[in-house]
Amino acid sequence: MNPAAILRASGTGLGWTLLVAVAIGAPAAASSTPSGQGPGPDRAAHGWGDFPVFVWRQDRRAEAPGMEFARAFGGANLGRGEDGLDLAREGLAFYVDNAAGRDELHLDRDRAYTERFERWYAERDDRLLVREPCLNDPAVIERLDQTLSKTLARPSARFSLGFSLGDEVSFTPYGGPEDSCLCEHCAVAWRAFLEAARRSGRTALSAEMPLAQASTDRARQALETGEAEAVEAWLLRRAFTQEVMQRRLAELAGSARARLPAAPLGLMGMIGRTAFGGVAVERVLPRLDFAECYRVGDARELLFTLRSGQQRVLQTIFFDERSGAAPVWFAWESWLRGADGLVLWSDRELAARRGYAESLLGAVASIRAVEASAPGFSPRPAGVALVNDGDSIAYGWLFDARLDGPTWPRRLQGFQEERGSRERLLRASLRLLEDCGAMPGALPLEQVGKSTVERFPLLVLNHLRVLDGQGAARLFDYLEAGGRLLVSGDLGVTDARGRRPEKPWIDALRARAPERVALWGEDLETYLGDRLIGGDGLRRRTSLALARAGVPTAPWTLESEGPGFPWLCAWSTAAEESLLCAALPNLPEQADREPPSTGRAGPSTPRLSDLWVSVKPREGWELSWIRPAPGTDGRVLLPAGEALVFRLESR
Repeated sequence: MNPAAILRASGTGLGWTLLVAVAIGAPAAASSTPSGQGPGPDRAAHGWGDFPVFVWRQDRRAEAPGMEFARAFGGANLGRGEDGLDLAREGLAFYVDNAAGRDELHLDRDRAYTERFERWYAERDDRLLVREPCLNDPAVIERLDQTLSKTLARPSARFSLGFSLGDEVSFTPYGGPEDSCLCEHCAVAWRAFLEAARRSGRTALSAEMPLAQASTDRARQALETGEAEAVEAWLLRRAFTQEVMQRRLAELAGSARARLPAAPLGLMGMIGRTAFGGVAVERVLPRLDFAECYRVGDARELLFTLRSGQQRVLQTIFFDERSGAAPVWFAWESWLRGADGLVLWSDRELAARRGYAESLLGAVASIRAVEASAPGFSPRPAGVALVNDGDSIAYGWLFDARLDGPTWPRRLQGFQEERGSRERLLRASLRLLEDCGAMPGALPLEQVGKSTVERFPLLVLNHLRVLDGQGAARLFDYLEAGGRLLVSGDLGVTDARGRRPEKPWIDALRARAPERVALWGEDLETYLGDRLIGGDGLRRRTSLALARAGVPTAPWTLESEGPGFPWLCAWSTAAEESLLCAALPNLPEQADREPPSTGRAGPSTPRLSDLWVSVKPREGWELSWIRPAPGTDGRVLLPAGEALVFRLESR
């Protein structure tokens, strides 16, 4: 009997918990406690190899109803002030969230913040531009370290699967636009930052330039007047705030390693670098043992591309009110991309929506069953990658904000993510590459070079608006090693000092390798809206470009009843001449999952629904099903939101 059926049969009270926990493989086996530590767990918890699932507990009481969901799924988050021994005794996996403190690293748009912000918006008084608490304040730095020390010293620390240094960490709230912080501590740190930049040759600006002078208003106006220095100062300020966040996280990671060397460290809820905040994934990742990036921009692609074989990835699942099958789709999509576990938001949502809990219990049980019967699925991006650059991200925001005028502080990161010129083109590029059967990744420009060709013979330059001689040299080296470039949007309209190039960079790149530098067509701009009801021509042209570059794509084709749509595909080498493969309807955009009555293209548009599917391997491969079980005609009935999993053997 599957977990969802047990849940339906047993009701929503306390009675169904044990049954569901047994059904999904709740951990057993004894675990002893070191001498002098008191009573220890009587069952071993799920480990990272068991695809752990953590229910986010909004209600932290020990007797809270939401604990039943933690027991059903086998894991929960733990607040830094909580003792996890009771969870450990029950055999529940847990990680500790916000281990170094929350308010310092994660700013909320609460009443106090909103009142200060609205006053500044009306008065534009620089005295109001102070981050509270300030990450350059020695007292705040000390408080973070002390909080982390207390968290690591708790008796239950030894049973934790990890310690998250923070969640949704950012210098500004959610990476949104704000010219903070102008306090005395930041003024001192800014001066030291400029002095170091001058010594390295990064800038010739005076180290005495006031922080307030590197303002967004001044830089925005400089785009029209051509004042290069204002743009340079603004880009340096964006790098400065990122440097502050990275330095605090590095200090915390170092402190944790010194106090508890075996403690796995992580960072949750990352959105990647934004113009004003966020965390640059490539810089923080080497300090972590586990991490999570939300599905925004190319943050997850950076994480999956750059992770080492030992680093674990988590993914949070949120309820989607527009489609009951969407949480199942997101769970399978996370696993298909290479996630090692899930966080479920939240105990209250699960309790309020029985169908949400039922569907996720079934999805988790199926994923764990696949992991047990066919271990070793570890897909990694390969073949093609989008080039990521922090200066271009910031400049792209500034470029888009020109038309906002003085209302630019209202261009929040969510708005930028949805409507920004770079962000929309990036999302279209990723969808198109996925729709062509590739496993695209992302790579920082600073890591591009000759050796990049081995893993990524094709790189996509998406609105890489900031490019200088050093960055161009990396692209030249890549081309000389045989790599190919696919350019979309603007390329190198300025360098990091705000100066326009003497010669278009596209011409310089083409002069080096004319046959290996191509432009993506303008129809990429409309692909997100056309892909489910058209887009075949662009997909065919892109597939040819991938083939010319030697980019591996899924060695199979799929057919399903009803309207056709692209599939998200992933595979990894299971053994010699054997591949573990998975495929999922590629419907990540919210509009793609809306019911037909509200959908933009009418009832003929593909939706999340049960599908009869057949898979045809390429010549030389033989198919064997893992899930679902095939019918007599070789087809499978794929339940809404779920993934196909199969093995391909070389003949």
